[in-house]
Amino acid sequence: MAVLEYDGRRLRAEPFFWEQLHRGTPPSGNTCLHIASIHGHEQFCKDVVALGDSLPLALFAKTNLDGETPLATAVRSGSVAVATVLLRCCQSIRDAHRELVRDLCVQIVARAGIGCDALHALRHTYEEILLEVRQAILKQDKDGCNVLHHAIHYGHRALALELIAAEPELSTHVNNYKESPMFSAAMRFY
Repeated sequence: MAVLEYDGRRLRAEPFFWEQLHRGTPPSGNTCLHIASIHGHEQFCKDVVALGDSLPLALFAKTNLDGETPLATAVRSGSVAVATVLLRCCQSIRDAHRELVRDLCVQIVARAGIGCDALHALRHTYEEILLEVRQAILKQDKDGCNVLHHAIHYGHRALALELIAAEPELSTHVNNYKESPMFSAAMRFY
């Protein structure tokens, strides 16, 4: 239970402290973000997110044995505030890389002669990052449910709307029981 004994000052002072927590993943496959999500440790998640560039995107996309990302775990555990922090972090990573790519493209175009190869490599890197962010949000668990399925199932309407706005494709996924999130919403009179 590293998260329960977490010292915020230590995390801020040692940016790679999360690596120790990540490497210490228990048999359940839960990372430090999964555990924080289960217990509703919003501040821990904010501190981890604040590590920024030293934090790999893969930590958000890592699944436990149930096939859940930390975002899905937060929703299933009723930690809506933590889920919101994680969702917004994924969105800010995507937006930051979009701005970075745009700025670099302007610089590359301004320097005649560098052009096409550098732009192509930059675009490819951006597309990989965008795909990782989307996968972190779109992942389906062992039952084929995504975070939107869980948000609707547990009655988190505001979060469900935020998820749809962030990633509309979530609404089209069908779980192992042949139910889409929209079917579940209709059955619950959303």
